[in-house]
Amino acid sequence: MNFSKFFCVAVVLSIVSLFSAVPTQAALPTEAPPNAVEFSIPTSGNGVARLAAYQNYIYFTEAANTKIGRIDINTGDIQEVDTADIVDPNGTPAYDIKVASDGHIWYTSPDDNSICQLIWGGEYAITEYFMNTAASAPTFLHLDANGDVYATEAAGNNIVFLDTSTGNQTEYPITTPAATPEGLDIDPDGNIWFTEYDASQVGRMTPGGVFTEFPLLPTMGPWDIVYNPSDGYLWFSESTGNAIGWIDSLTSAYYNLDTSDYTVIPFGGLIDSAGTIWGSDHGKNQIGSYSRTGTTTAYNISSGTLGLNGMAEDTNGNIWIAGSDSGKLYRFDHTKPVIDDVNLTDGQTLSGVVNIITQATDNTNITKIEYYLDGDLKVTTDASVAQAMQIAQLKVAEGTNTFGYEGDTNQISNGEHTLALYAYDEAGNFVSASYKVNINNEVLPETGSSDGRNAPISIQNLLNVYSL
Repeated sequence: MNFSKFFCVAVVLSIVSLFSAVPTQAALPTEAPPNAVEFSIPTSGNGVARLAAYQNYIYFTEAANTKIGRIDINTGDIQEVDTADIVDPNGTPAYDIKVASDGHIWYTSPDDNSICQLIWGGEYAITEYFMNTAASAPTFLHLDANGDVYATEAAGNNIVFLDTSTGNQTEYPITTPAATPEGLDIDPDGNIWFTEYDASQVGRMTPGGVFTEFPLLPTMGPWDIVYNPSDGYLWFSESTGNAIGWIDSLTSAYYNLDTSDYTVIPFGGLIDSAGTIWGSDHGKNQIGSYSRTGTTTAYNISSGTLGLNGMAEDTNGNIWIAGSDSGKLYRFDHTKPVIDDVNLTDGQTLSGVVNIITQATDNTNITKIEYYLDGDLKVTTDASVAQAMQIAQLKVAEGTNTFGYEGDTNQISNGEHTLALYAYDEAGNFVSASYKVNINNEVLPETGSSDGRNAPISIQNLLNVYSL
């Protein structure tokens, strides 16, 4: 699979096929939800639990074994490292994962009752920090501004603080017994916010260890929680309540958005770089974007049993989702391509042989380009469509973000026409640019033709191959 972001399109096409007056009966494209691209984990049959983005990689934990992996967001290459080969042959699976600013990986191992640091690459190294409370099951973790670790202990009913410079840890008992703390995030003031799955509450712990708890609706099963810097709210999934909730970090006001019409089991959460709230649906193979006004948009990811879980945003703005049941990673690209420049202006008059030069870019890659004349498809990079419709096919060569074509306007009638250019990415997102052009060619006296269709065409203009 090719992940190059930019493409040069060298064009080989017949002028007759480009500007032919014969309709090709292909409707203009209509908007459709983008498709997710899936990547299978090399270790067959293993699920993916949680994700973390760092530079050009998405790191992930594998739910059914002791491996941690990463995928290169530009090439799709996947690497795995088995933590059991490094530190403990009888090790247990990792669950949550974060990457520190120095590139070192931190992860929880609930069954091993430990929080671990993994140094990736070279001579891999792991440092284990076992919890003071036996069988406390550290589950979710987060790094504070100093690079120290806070984590929830689901079975121990604690919030644990790990000083990464000394290895010392402090456990803070949660006020409500058997609350089962799960998801965790930190606000700009250093307050620790966490969900209490069995108590159906959200908790807040100050840096000094003072707790405040906020009751939700009964039996909501809050799971993941994320702080949104754009609005100051803590957003969390309510996995048994089929809802998304949020709390104002300043006023502690609680709000609830019923998503039962869209989702079955809201699970993972993410605030992207634009401030959009995303959630994964563990039971319905969907992700959703949400707003405090009640707007919900659901997107299907794939078929089968996926068990969608953790989410992360890469440096290209794509959303990645873990499939804990499918053993796959899913990349959801909701960013449209951009047509940067076209050497046309609306209302421009064209005559004779013309060259149309276009520049288009995408956050992943341009996979298809189409040209429409008066609503009819005339040129495409899709070989099967070009063959089936007997139209010109663009020959694509990688290298730059420029593409173009040359054609003879004598092949169409004088007057106003519409030329539309479409650029698509791998997910099916597309962008278009449409221009009204006036064709004005000289009428040939020997034919009396008013549209110039009988104008002679030289061989050198029939085929044109050029690189831009």
